[in-house]
Amino acid sequence: MYNEINFQDIFEKKKPYISDKMKKYVSFLAEYSKIDSEFEITKKCMQRYKAWLLGLRNERGHYLLPSGIYHNLEYIRAFLNILLNEKLIEHNPLSPFLKAKELKELKNDYTQRRETFFKEKYMTLTDEELLSKYLEHAEKYYKPDFMDDLQKGVQTLKEYSIKSNKRICGFNYKDIETILDELIILQMYPSIKIAAHTLRQKCYALRAVLQWMYEEGYKEDDILKDWKESVILQIIANKNSRLKSLTKPKNRRYTTKEILITYQKYLKETYENYDDFKSLFNNFKLFIPFAESRKENLYTVNKETIETFKTYLLNYEYSPGKFYTPFYQSDRIRAVKRFYDWFTINRYSTEHPLEDFKFSQYQTTITEACKLRQSTVPSIETVPECFKNEYERICEHEKTLGLSKGTFHMHDIGWRFFFYYLANQEIKDIKDVDEQILELYQVHLHKSKNKKGEPLSVHTVMRHLIAVKRLFSYLSKYRYILRDPSICINLPKIEKGLPTAGMSDREVKLILKDEFGEKALRDRALLETLYSTGIRANEARNLQVEDIDFVKGFVRINVPKGGIKYQRVIPIGRTACSWIKKYINDVRCRIKDLNTKYLFVSFKGKQMSTGLILNIVKTKLIKSGIRKNVVTHSFRVSCATEMLKGDADIKYVQQQLGHVSINSTERYLRLVPNDLKIVHSKTHPSERRKEII
Repeated sequence: MYNEINFQDIFEKKKPYISDKMKKYVSFLAEYSKIDSEFEITKKCMQRYKAWLLGLRNERGHYLLPSGIYHNLEYIRAFLNILLNEKLIEHNPLSPFLKAKELKELKNDYTQRRETFFKEKYMTLTDEELLSKYLEHAEKYYKPDFMDDLQKGVQTLKEYSIKSNKRICGFNYKDIETILDELIILQMYPSIKIAAHTLRQKCYALRAVLQWMYEEGYKEDDILKDWKESVILQIIANKNSRLKSLTKPKNRRYTTKEILITYQKYLKETYENYDDFKSLFNNFKLFIPFAESRKENLYTVNKETIETFKTYLLNYEYSPGKFYTPFYQSDRIRAVKRFYDWFTINRYSTEHPLEDFKFSQYQTTITEACKLRQSTVPSIETVPECFKNEYERICEHEKTLGLSKGTFHMHDIGWRFFFYYLANQEIKDIKDVDEQILELYQVHLHKSKNKKGEPLSVHTVMRHLIAVKRLFSYLSKYRYILRDPSICINLPKIEKGLPTAGMSDREVKLILKDEFGEKALRDRALLETLYSTGIRANEARNLQVEDIDFVKGFVRINVPKGGIKYQRVIPIGRTACSWIKKYINDVRCRIKDLNTKYLFVSFKGKQMSTGLILNIVKTKLIKSGIRKNVVTHSFRVSCATEMLKGDADIKYVQQQLGHVSINSTERYLRLVPNDLKIVHSKTHPSERRKEII
């Protein structure tokens, strides 16, 4: 009779009235009605169902607890009453339902099974075998995301077992408290405390492992049976106060200078990438003047200070029409938080003004604020309507001159800056610009500031003025204006001292020291190329694979400084060629989505930027331990000076470097005063003395 009843259909019809927990019973009925054609819903059937439930596991792979099974039976009784009312069964085998009796029987069955397991399994496996068995079991129930947390929880237990020389099956609650203390002071990244979410996941993982060991008989007692959700949340809530009690505070207050020196040293030791170190340190240093302007120091900064700083960053107009981007603002706040992570975890202070700071929420807020401002405040990036004709004409003209992209870009920035200034001065016709206006503009440039709040460099001012002179030269030449007022502009004089700091051959070898990995191989090939050829960073980034003649040992420079008329073919050494070949064969060909002819590319398959090349140089410099202000150009200087030291004719050095004028090359001679040293040794009285102190 019962095997003809479609229990699933009845369940679906009555679903609004029946708990979701009924699914287990429906599954049981469907399964047994197929197996046993004489199947009936009787007390014997219900005993079989209880046994079936005792063998079931929940979604986390644990056996159902007696209390859970009891609640499930209560729902079954309600379901059977529905079947009785529908006259599909003759009686309800769970009526009457005696709570105390049923619960006691379930607890006895649960305990008896565990005791049997304990007698059979306790101390039969090593810790390694036990934990491997658990992970194998957990993989059947947990999603891959949480499996990673479980593996870390297993590793935590394993490490503590080794450290304490104690078997995991013998752990007590005091051991768990010690593990918790170690987790709380754990730095997931140097000087970054473990996040509340991470600590919570680790607590869940510990509970899951130890509960399984208890149920399976590998552990005598369930030491984490009281770790309900509320207990774990309380552990997390007490995390910060517990951390303070576990770490020792500094015994005195340090000056800002002392703190910065220690913090800088820490960042250098922590971050291998120069850009990461530089960005965090420099962005944080810019916060200090702001705090000091409010008569605060690093110890007294609080949440109010941070809120004021955020407002300052959002509204600061460092140059007319120029505001900080959301990305730049976020980087500044991130740097401050990173400092206070380090500051508090090393117990300089107990107060963290950005403890609960949410970056995603902050970034969303400032992005919306910046978009709103762009819609209401004209940007310097937008050329005023009254000057669009002049701007478009000069752009079209300059594109016909064969200038490099970099040169054109610099001129473009200068024109936009100038047109924005004129519009702000309510000058709407280029013909109204005279010598006095240009003089005021030159003064304005000297008063303008960059992103860091510092005056524009002499080079930047000069580039802006050159752009203006080119604009008026073009307009007057083609009779768009009657005369050129920019002839009054005197470009600022830039004194040329010694070239950028170079390196000796020994220092270069230290920087080129062998490292392992694909990135190290690419970087070595790049730096060997810079040192061997003396080419500029922009020339290196624009090299293509076909530009290297490996047989004859030459390299073609297709994108030189000054444009295509200065293209050249120069020698490249065998060592550099060897490393380039290795890079092409072992690294470059394996990069995914590579769709470019450029020789040196990022691992996203894109052409390298000069910024990335500088980052590679600076990162190598930090690792080498050389204390010099070495930059990409230093390899160019080193190439030239080493050639001159080897008695190379200065004309050949000029050709190698691609200097238009030999005067530029002669500057490098000042770094190699060999002849002067010989004359000095022969003629100076103190050098001619025989005695040496």
